[in-house]
Amino acid sequence: MATDTIPAAPTAVPVAAPNTPAPAAVPVTAPPEERELFRVQMSMLRRYPFRFAGYILGTFAAAILSAWAFSSDHNVYGLALIALAGFLALRFAYWCAKANATSLLVTTRRVLLESGLLARQASEFTIESVADIQVDQGVMGRLLNVGDLVIISVVGEEKRQMVMLGVLDPLGVAEQIRAAKGG
Repeated sequence: MATDTIPAAPTAVPVAAPNTPAPAAVPVTAPPEERELFRVQMSMLRRYPFRFAGYILGTFAAAILSAWAFSSDHNVYGLALIALAGFLALRFAYWCAKANATSLLVTTRRVLLESGLLARQASEFTIESVADIQVDQGVMGRLLNVGDLVIISVVGEEKRQMVMLGVLDPLGVAEQIRAAKGG
């Protein structure tokens, strides 16, 4: 049994022309990993101290007055005051939960404002598109070291802004965002 082998066709090997530099190796760089730098929560106690105190005092006052009304045989007033105390307590709890569900997240690549209890809303800018950061503080805000951040983003002709209320140490947070941007 004879086997005939067919010779393989020669393959062309590219040869560089004389006086042509060899192509340089192009390093492949992966984008830097995104990592969380910091997260800022709202401070409702410092941002709205009088509203905070009003909810607490109103709830306790309605509860105490309802006890007095029941002890004086004014049951209708007592029920109404219990309903008022319950309404104020629920409203206060909702207000605090909504504030705790709002945060500003700064990563190595973006700035993200998230809010919402059941449904979630989010706005984000790339860290490079942040053009300006404004800090708004009133007299009470300066005393309590709380304020509002307005982060302005510019991409092409489009200018957008993101507002975060009740930020503790707003000047420090603005500096941290500027440092994350690299400028």
